[in-house]
Amino acid sequence: MYQEITKKMDEYIALHKDEMLDVILNLAKYPSILEEGTEGAPFGKPCRECLDAAVEIMKQHGFTGGVSSDGSYGLMNYGSGDKTIGLFAHTDVVPVSPEDWIYTKPFEPKRMGDVLVGRGVEDNKAGVAASIYAVKLLEYAGLGLKNKVSVFLGSNEECGMADIEAFARENKMPDVSIVPDAGFPVSFGEKGICRAHMIIDGKFEEITEFCGGTAYNIMLDRLLVKIKYNDALYNEICDKAKDNKFLEAEKDGDLIVIRGTGLPKHAASPEGGVNAANVVSLALCECPSLCKNDRDMLAQIADLAGDFYGEKLGIACCDDCFGKLTSVNGICSLEDGVPNIALDIRYGTGITANELESRITSAYPKAYIHENKAGFAIPRDDKIAVSLERVYAELSGNPDAKGFYMGGGTYARYLRNAFSVGLQAGYIENETPELPAGHGDAHQSDEILRVNQFVEAVKIIALMLHECDKALSE
Repeated sequence: MYQEITKKMDEYIALHKDEMLDVILNLAKYPSILEEGTEGAPFGKPCRECLDAAVEIMKQHGFTGGVSSDGSYGLMNYGSGDKTIGLFAHTDVVPVSPEDWIYTKPFEPKRMGDVLVGRGVEDNKAGVAASIYAVKLLEYAGLGLKNKVSVFLGSNEECGMADIEAFARENKMPDVSIVPDAGFPVSFGEKGICRAHMIIDGKFEEITEFCGGTAYNIMLDRLLVKIKYNDALYNEICDKAKDNKFLEAEKDGDLIVIRGTGLPKHAASPEGGVNAANVVSLALCECPSLCKNDRDMLAQIADLAGDFYGEKLGIACCDDCFGKLTSVNGICSLEDGVPNIALDIRYGTGITANELESRITSAYPKAYIHENKAGFAIPRDDKIAVSLERVYAELSGNPDAKGFYMGGGTYARYLRNAFSVGLQAGYIENETPELPAGHGDAHQSDEILRVNQFVEAVKIIALMLHECDKALSE
């Protein structure tokens, strides 16, 4: 069905591939991590600078528009028509641990053979490039759109989504939207996301510091703990550190300083991750020289940080669309001696938002909910859903490729009639450098984008745009 069209698209890619990658590399130079806001830059100067750069690049490619009045998002338009197809990408990124990077510094992106390396090269600065070139591919292939394309450029997707909330208040929703910030073939729905702060009852007596993490949605991979010094406890924890690669201990004056590490995973897919707070808490629980009060509190923290499915918290559930609820600890802090353990909980239809909150506060009466937004599910037999699924099935040569419901949270949950898709087509061969566990994926050190899989993904997204355009025109 698409064979002749994709041949034309391949011609365009052969001519413009380096240009496509340069868009990503240029945007990935900006350290667009959330900072304290200022007037015109509500999420900090780096986020605003990257947003401005993305807007300027899109203008150079024929899009019109600009940044919102408060500086929180960009909105760029292409073409005309009575109806609108939305494309939603974001220019902000998650925090980094620069010391863990092997091949480059996080904001010194580079190409290494068939991959790009740098923070944000996939998540989600590739989404900006894909939005530009999907439109370009359709034009080159002779499939001009009958409806308007509106590209949203966010700058707070990773740490709150206040950008998309502002968009939803200020603009008419697109008739159908594609969000290139997930996986293929296509996502029909997303779990609800609850971010809860579990306040442990009581105060530490000997532990003076217990902190780590900067984002809810990244499994905690670094924890710093300080404890009042005593010889017996120091010897006990040093013995444990000898046999535990995730644990380090040293004496610093009248303190024992413990550093725990882990293997970070996205909160939506915790399998295979190692939580640093769980590592440290379990080790200290087995040290008799630490007071019982602190060991009992650490046992609770170990349960919260190490139980990825909410079983010990009493919130575990499962459903046919989304599978298991997941619960991931991303941030730990100590407030006047009281531990504050932040959880990112992803839940499907097996529990309501209100019931989830009720169970959390029943188990931890002092807990508070930072945010809680239910998910959504589009029926599998929805006309547009079926057409997007078909595009991927044909290009991949896999007639059995099926869409899915996912645990990740994208802008789609704030829209109507929205579908999330990927930025790397896994069926395409792509040489990839060897990376240790915990490296290479979105939100991890040495984040990579597989170039050959990316340009194939742009073709898929272009044809999905075409299918949306057809559906709106009928």
